[in-house]
Amino acid sequence: MRILRRILARSRGLIAKRRLDRQLDEEIESHIQLHTDDGLRIGLSEDEARRRAIINLGGIQALKESWREQATFPGLESVWKDFVYAARNLRRNPAFAVVAILSLALGIGANTAIFTIADALLIKPIPARNPGELYTWTWNTDRFKNQNGFTLSAYESFRANNEVFSDILARRVTQAGLIGPDSSEQIIIEQVTGNYFNMLGAVPRIGRVLSPDDDQPQTTHRAAVLSHDFWTRKYAADPSILGRTIRLNIGDYTVVGVSAEEFTGLDPGYSPEIRVPLKQSLSAQPGWNERRRKTDMLLHMVGRLKPAVSPASAKANLAVLYAKSVRELAVLLPNMTEETTRRLLSQTIEIQSAARGLFGLGSDYKTSLPLLLIAAGLVLLITCVNLAALLLASAVGRQREIALRLSLGAGRGRIIRQLFTENLLVTFLGGSLSLPVCFWMIKAFIALLPASTWQILIPSAPDWRAFSFLAALVLFAAIFIGTLPALQSTKPDIAPTLKVADSAGGGRFRSGRVLVVLQIALSLSLLTGAALLLRTQANLRTLQTGFQQSGLLMLKVNPRLSNARPAAARAFYQESIRQLSALPGVQFASLDRFGLLGVSFGIARRATQVEGYEAKGDERTNPLLAPDRLVIGPDFFATVNIPLLAGREFSTGDTENSPKVAIVNERFAAYYFGMESPLGRHITWDDRNLQIIGVV
Repeated sequence: MRILRRILARSRGLIAKRRLDRQLDEEIESHIQLHTDDGLRIGLSEDEARRRAIINLGGIQALKESWREQATFPGLESVWKDFVYAARNLRRNPAFAVVAILSLALGIGANTAIFTIADALLIKPIPARNPGELYTWTWNTDRFKNQNGFTLSAYESFRANNEVFSDILARRVTQAGLIGPDSSEQIIIEQVTGNYFNMLGAVPRIGRVLSPDDDQPQTTHRAAVLSHDFWTRKYAADPSILGRTIRLNIGDYTVVGVSAEEFTGLDPGYSPEIRVPLKQSLSAQPGWNERRRKTDMLLHMVGRLKPAVSPASAKANLAVLYAKSVRELAVLLPNMTEETTRRLLSQTIEIQSAARGLFGLGSDYKTSLPLLLIAAGLVLLITCVNLAALLLASAVGRQREIALRLSLGAGRGRIIRQLFTENLLVTFLGGSLSLPVCFWMIKAFIALLPASTWQILIPSAPDWRAFSFLAALVLFAAIFIGTLPALQSTKPDIAPTLKVADSAGGGRFRSGRVLVVLQIALSLSLLTGAALLLRTQANLRTLQTGFQQSGLLMLKVNPRLSNARPAAARAFYQESIRQLSALPGVQFASLDRFGLLGVSFGIARRATQVEGYEAKGDERTNPLLAPDRLVIGPDFFATVNIPLLAGREFSTGDTENSPKVAIVNERFAAYYFGMESPLGRHITWDDRNLQIIGVV
């Protein structure tokens, strides 16, 4: 209690310092006056009587300092005076202050912005209960690595028979069409099992989340949960959305809840707009049957590991269950060759932590973001070296001041503290000004991201982790900038320095040379990296893509998301091409399934057979050696100005009822047919037999 009373009394003394100082002055003056009156009564003059009164009190200034040490916190008061003195020094040198503060603001702001993004996408765990307990798994063969597709039948077997997970969820991400009264909108939905929200510990913002009762194949009630971002963006956060029916191209769903704002799911940086029950939505798809339940490898799985169970034990248990499901799958798949069956049965399971999510935006930038953070760190380091050099040069001009302080009895540590306080004030002001720079850079990064069908969710403002990082940068900058100048400037030769104002020891210049070398080394490293990046960018811009890039416009449409049936979709595409071709200034218009630089149609289920060609090595059985394939429309090569070397292009007469045809490129023709013409030859690809009609 005594200590607490002392702290409170000293706190009051610190807060009411001026009033207490005034009272102290009045009290000291009254004591001086009493002693002065005593001197006057014994015949001393007034000046002599006052002089002796002050001597008897032991010195006024010393008395005041002694009282302040008992009534306040002298250390805090001393620090405050250091900051006041530092502010006066900055005001006397505004050019240096502005340059230093702005440089630090840019350096610290850039680093904090990149750290905020990297933390959200690569470092921070997903917003789930005990994310460290979450694990996912993939399967491998001798040729396919890290494949994450599993069948619904495999999921049900894993969940019912495993001994290592307290629960397992499955999900599938896909596109859907949100159909309105006058238009449709393409959105991303996540089909999730009924235990999805409960297993991840997610609570709703309003309403409720999905439950196992919602995820029954036979249920007629279709429930949906909106993401918080979609609810805010599309429906203006209207709470009356609960109970409303929304129409998707996969059916009508009733909104039963909105997920919490902080819950973004299993993919950091991305967020699906709507989550619907997995089994219920799959069973409602046209053509879904028991065979597809056992053969369609659509799902990602995540399990919550039981306490005291190691990932190695979980992997062993999953391997046994997966081997059984693979054997069942091999029986159901048609036309399985012996080699394909062997490869299928050789699959192995790999397990990894899902604490930081599954795929997410971070997977696209897991290399570039750390490199960007290193580059921004180099910029800040160069800034600190520059400012340290400026302070070292400035310290030369303060040699006489520092030597005078030392000669009057000031300790070296006290002067170093004062100089460090000046540097800390500069970095604090730079750190404060870095916050708007950080906000701006995060928004600029988001704006520069390429367009995506996903809704991108990156924090637009730093959180407490980013603020801690910013504070650490400020402290680092203060120490880095001020340590060397402070140490150098507080060890001068006092007598020569007081005689000659410009005196400086040789050690100072050695330190300056070290800083200059460091500046050059860091700047060269950064400039070299920037030059290589610019050269890469220039190479990408001049890359020969094989088609004419100028004058091309690409539109992306998907009539199936508006519930268009195949016949209606074909009619839509044909009419769109007819109308586009009729526009003034348009020479050609065509169709392309995956974009000019997009992903090809994918890997064939079986190897390609080419008429008249003798397969070499593994070509007869290995689907990975099959050529890539693209799906295009009539006049495609004329539209993108790729020369037709032989034969003809596709035409409107090539329909689903006509013989199946293909166009090959020059490399394909040379590899499979040498000097012979490929026209009229046939390719067997999966269950299709295609006749070659052209070479490009």
